[in-house]
Amino acid sequence: MTDWVRLWHDMPTDPKWRVIARKSGQPLPCVIALFTLMMTTASAADDRGSIANLTNEDAAAALDLDEEDVAAMREAMQGRVLDGDRLSGWERRQPKRERENDDSSQRVAKHRAKLREGSQDGVTPCNATERHETPREDTETEKDTEKKDYKGPFAFAGTVIRLRRDDFDRWAKSYDALDLSALLQARDDWLKDQPEPERKRWFNSTSNFLAKKQQEARTMARKAAEPAFSSPC
Repeated sequence: MTDWVRLWHDMPTDPKWRVIARKSGQPLPCVIALFTLMMTTASAADDRGSIANLTNEDAAAALDLDEEDVAAMREAMQGRVLDGDRLSGWERRQPKRERENDDSSQRVAKHRAKLREGSQDGVTPCNATERHETPREDTETEKDTEKKDYKGPFAFAGTVIRLRRDDFDRWAKSYDALDLSALLQARDDWLKDQPEPERKRWFNSTSNFLAKKQQEARTMARKAAEPAFSSPC
């Protein structure tokens, strides 16, 4: 049976990766790739949540990176997504293994016993004919719940975009080449005329929007700083 690990919805565009990339001097995709490797390593560990067995050498070999670059990213992750050799918040965000302290034969026996009991009572077990699915509201991330429950005050309060101070400060740090307030206002003006599904996912889509604008701004700044080519003739 294949094990799984949970990711939060805006994990690929989380602003903290840009902070880590800048502090470590490494490309953003490498930061995300390393953290993904850490997540799968922590999930497979006997002590779930621990990456003590993941050496810089092993991570570098797995991702085709230099050990020094892995070490720099790992150091920059401390206090953000790492607490020593453990992923921060693992116990809160990840479920325990379903088969923990139980082997497959025991689980099969228990399952068959339940089916027999249900048949004897004249009730067909629901999972006898259909797959049980976790209700979507149960998979909602803590961050999604916090956004719904939070009533203010907001650092930016538009018609659609209502950004908490901690999120605003994190975006301001990650997208330091931008006029954040002006772009948020422009984005909010656009979002208020969009369909409901687009308005509901404003946080993720706005983060992607700002990431693209940040890249464009840095590209323009780099080109402007390049010396103009002059013909020797």
